[in-house]
Amino acid sequence: MSIAVPRETQSPRGFKARLAGALRRKSKTQPEIGVNIRPVGSGSSSTASNSSRRPSRLTLHDEYEDSEASTLVESRRPDMTALLHGLSNNNDSLEELNEALGRADIHRKDGEPEVLLDAEGNPIPQEVIDASMRRIDSLSPELWKYASTFMSPHDAASLVMANKIFLNKLGKEPLETLNEPDNFQHKTLLLSHYDYLYPLHLLCPQCAIFHRRTRRGDEKWKAEYTLNPLFNCPKTRDTVLPRTRVVHGRYLPFHFAQLVLRARKFGDPYGIPIDRLSRRINCADSKWNHTLRFHIFKGHLLMRSVSSCIADPNLTATAERMLLYDRMHFTPYFSVCAHWRDGDLMKLTKCALSHIPRPPQSVRAQLKQGPKVSLAAMNPNFIVRGCEQCRPMHRCPECPSEYLIEVRMVEDKSPDAHFRFRHAIVVTRWADLGDGKSPYREEWAACNDELPEGERTVCGIFEAGVGNEVPGSRVLNLNPKGQKKGEEGHNWY
Repeated sequence: MSIAVPRETQSPRGFKARLAGALRRKSKTQPEIGVNIRPVGSGSSSTASNSSRRPSRLTLHDEYEDSEASTLVESRRPDMTALLHGLSNNNDSLEELNEALGRADIHRKDGEPEVLLDAEGNPIPQEVIDASMRRIDSLSPELWKYASTFMSPHDAASLVMANKIFLNKLGKEPLETLNEPDNFQHKTLLLSHYDYLYPLHLLCPQCAIFHRRTRRGDEKWKAEYTLNPLFNCPKTRDTVLPRTRVVHGRYLPFHFAQLVLRARKFGDPYGIPIDRLSRRINCADSKWNHTLRFHIFKGHLLMRSVSSCIADPNLTATAERMLLYDRMHFTPYFSVCAHWRDGDLMKLTKCALSHIPRPPQSVRAQLKQGPKVSLAAMNPNFIVRGCEQCRPMHRCPECPSEYLIEVRMVEDKSPDAHFRFRHAIVVTRWADLGDGKSPYREEWAACNDELPEGERTVCGIFEAGVGNEVPGSRVLNLNPKGQKKGEEGHNWY
């Protein structure tokens, strides 16, 4: 069975051909026509033979009918803009081209020898490969079995499945070890390495089986995910599917992180574009508005959530709780990680609410309250900068999440608004959701309080990737005391 190779996953041979065609000197007498041929199964040879018998001059009508990828060059000098765009089809980045070079052996044709590449993407000579295999074969099976004891179960199983030499040295014991219930997570991680073989299927982390996608290419992220499964699995409605909380009432299933990262790594047939995850959500239970955006950096899915809500000045403690918390589960309306109760997140949010200035008060209104008149109350500063505690950015020490709390001036579009522009509390969260290989990986598990993960800079990477400005503020620890009381501590409420 032959699979059509997308442009972003073409082999290095296709990339070199495009590079040579783009740099080839054009003729000055007559225009040339360059046709990009996609290697689709056995039909590529017939397409190439037909293109070689075409005449040198074609009309615009014939050229349009023959191929949609044909390009008619009319100028003597090559267009530098077209040259740069020709080197990166479909706006491929340098990172994606390097991934295509590293996946050259995945999309090779049947019968072609396997191509192994080094770290720089250059093919390894066959003599070097044969010498390495001889060195591996020279060691005794007992030595290899002793070395495998220092590996994790999925690493040892990957070594066995690398080639026949390791299979003969180690035997089938590493593969049989993965079937034990305690090694279920390692089994799921091993199967995730074979995603490139199944574009029509999706790995189920609940049963470690590749299920066929029932809505291939039409998967949509909905709030009622259990009523709209992506594949038929008996455990879809019987178990808790791996997911992470995004905002109030919205959870991101792990399967959508799989689809987005598979599509970027292997091509469009393997998943869905990342733009399908972006959302603008108006909370039905409150006045909060949420904006979600995602970005991929070095194979990791990054998320940014911007939540805002108009707030009045001088709120009481009860009014602050009504504004920030859901009355059913007592969780914040905005996006938070699983460690929000341990640190000072809610304390900092309430501190930012205390900096919202009052509306301007006239001299008559001040005299009604007392004999003193304040000029600052007549002309308050509506630009809220915060204090030294709530102004800086804060980073969670247990997971890759960062928070920025601000007070901005927004337009109040409600019909009963007395003032057109009012202050709103804005909470922005940046999070790293992992590489999508398994829900037991460090980043995804850390955001759900299942595994601790070290600190990292997520905000700068995300904003630099989407082309926005990085907030110029310090980054402080969200839990400087290191206390982990959870619901037993009352400072969060």
